[in-house]
Amino acid sequence: ALAWVINWFVKRSQDGASGLLYPLLNWINVSAVIIALIIMLPISEQTRGQVLSLLGVVLTAVIALSSTTIVLNAMAGVMLQATQPFRPGDYIRVNDQFGRVIKRTLVNTQIQTEWRDLTTLPNLLLINSPVNVLYREGTIIFAEVSLGYDIAYTRVEELMQRAALAAGLEEPFVLVHELLDHAVAYRVCGFLPSSENLLSARSNLRKTVLEQMHGNDIEIVSPKFINQRELDPEQKVVPAVPVMRVRR
Repeated sequence: ALAWVINWFVKRSQDGASGLLYPLLNWINVSAVIIALIIMLPISEQTRGQVLSLLGVVLTAVIALSSTTIVLNAMAGVMLQATQPFRPGDYIRVNDQFGRVIKRTLVNTQIQTEWRDLTTLPNLLLINSPVNVLYREGTIIFAEVSLGYDIAYTRVEELMQRAALAAGLEEPFVLVHELLDHAVAYRVCGFLPSSENLLSARSNLRKTVLEQMHGNDIEIVSPKFINQRELDPEQKVVPAVPVMRVRR
C-alpha cells in the first residue's frame, strides 16, 4: 500500500520530473508481493526464514551483478533531480544533440529534435558533458550575414535592427562579428520572450534579414560565396559616405 501511494504521488507530481522513480517503484512493488506471498505460504517458521534468507541472497546477487552503467545512470538521475539544471520544456544542447526536453526518468532523458524525432540520452552523459540550456522563459537568438566592405556598417545596423523587430524580438542589437577577406560578418541578436517556438523564430529572423537586405538593394556575399569582379585599380571598395566618429 505504501509503495502504491508513493508511486501515485510521483506520477502525479508537477515538478516536471513525472515518473522519475517509476522503474524503482516497480521493483519495490514486485519485491513486496514476493515477500508477502512467502509470508502467507503454509510453511513452518524455520522454512519461511530459510526462504526469506535465500531471497535476500538472490536479491543481493542481482544487485551486485547488475550493469554498472545502469547503476551509474540511476545515480546520475538522482543528481539531476536534486540539482534541477533543466526542466521539461527547456531546450538543451549536449554535444551534437539539440532538442526540447520531453521527459526525464531515473536512467535517461528524452528530447524532441527539430524534426520531431525523440532522442534518448543517458543521464550519465548529461552529468559528464557540458549542457547548454535555453530556458523556456526566454532566450537570445541571433542570425549572421556577411556583406561587402562598400556598405556602411551604420546602414547595416539600422536594417538588421528593423529585421529583428519585425521578427518579434525585443531589445535587438547588432555586432560586427568578423572582418573577413572578402566581406564583413555581422550578427544581429534579440531577446525572444518565449522559447516555445524557438526553431521557427530563428527561421523568421533569417527571413526578415533577407527581406530588409534585398528590399534595400543590399547584396549578400556570403557565407561561402566569393564574388570576383574586374575593378579599376584606382577604385576603392569603401562606402560612398564613410562613417567617421568624432572622439571626445
